[in-house]
Amino acid sequence: MVHSYSPNGFIEDNSRGHRCLCGVLHISTGARILSLLHFLGIIILITGNFYVNGVGTIGQFISSIALIVYAAVVTVGVFGEKRLLLLPFLIVQAITAILLLIAALIYGVAGIISDSIAYAHTNSPVIRDLYKVHDLDPDNQKTRAVFSCGLLLALVLLGSLNAYVFIVFRRAYIYFKQKEDMIGPSGYQRGKVIANNVADDNLTAL
Repeated sequence: MVHSYSPNGFIEDNSRGHRCLCGVLHISTGARILSLLHFLGIIILITGNFYVNGVGTIGQFISSIALIVYAAVVTVGVFGEKRLLLLPFLIVQAITAILLLIAALIYGVAGIISDSIAYAHTNSPVIRDLYKVHDLDPDNQKTRAVFSCGLLLALVLLGSLNAYVFIVFRRAYIYFKQKEDMIGPSGYQRGKVIANNVADDNLTAL
């Protein structure tokens, strides 16, 4: 009689920890979609930059190639279920999310307890030039308030998005690791374990 084991028998694919997007998608499917969007986004960004600004310096060209390789590694890691290839992406996502949320916190607290934001609007040439580029008045209080709230909201949303993407890929990493750990002993074949077969084994032993 051939004994068998089944990785799916030990992994509850429908458990909450293996779902994303409010339980709509399996974690591996969600990670695949996000990796494709990430890869396509970088390709579009780099292509658009080349179209507008040209190839640029050698350093810029190398950076662009490195970004493409980085995105490709993530995509290959997800589709090939190679969890170690996800580590660079996980590290970058975690650091980015933390920095964005810290920046949002500092910006919000600074705006509440000090006049540093108002001072920057009045005295920073960079900020004032940014307003003028968009034909806005840097001295208008209403414009300042809208700009400041918009920037704070953008930081919070970007930080939250990066944190969520990190969570999805971390769960995918754990899922891939669990599948790798489901290795049967020598002589066992991968397959579904049927209760009747187990009962037959017990009867044979008796």
